[in-house]
Amino acid sequence: DIRGRGLFIALEFTLDKDHKKPPGFELDLPKKLKNSAMENGLICYPGGGTADGINGAHILLAPPFIYEESHVSELIEKLSIKHEYLNKRDAESVVNLIFNGIGDALSQGDRVEIRGFGSFSVREREAREARNPKSGELVSIPNRKTPFFKTGKELRERVDR
Repeated sequence: DIRGRGLFIALEFTLDKDHKKPPGFELDLPKKLKNSAMENGLICYPGGGTADGINGAHILLAPPFIYEESHVSELIEKLSIKHEYLNKRDAESVVNLIFNGIGDALSQGDRVEIRGFGSFSVREREAREARNPKSGELVSIPNRKTPFFKTGKELRERVDR
């Protein structure tokens, strides 16, 4: 199942799609998913006990701050590599949900926060006058809205190590 709340996307794994039977604890699927993802350069947040506190497995995915189309393709490839539980089509759906969710929220003027990572918001810039660097003449710049990102404390500390 692919479920989303906010910007995190959760993928819950089942052994049987029709009956949604969860993988057993003994499979140690969260650890295997995390190790495989890390080997392929993808960070995810694995978890177990999704079904009943003991059995079940899921991973949480969160978006990067800056990305290009090639990064989206890479994320999709890395998500689906070595996982019989996740195909490229499902991985692409997850990645698109994340990025479209951020874009949609910002276009509606909402603020988006990823705890420990940072927050995205929209700032309004006042109309102003500036100089054209080539000609030196004054140019009028109308007011506009622009996306803004503020890093979270945990991310700043992690980068500063």
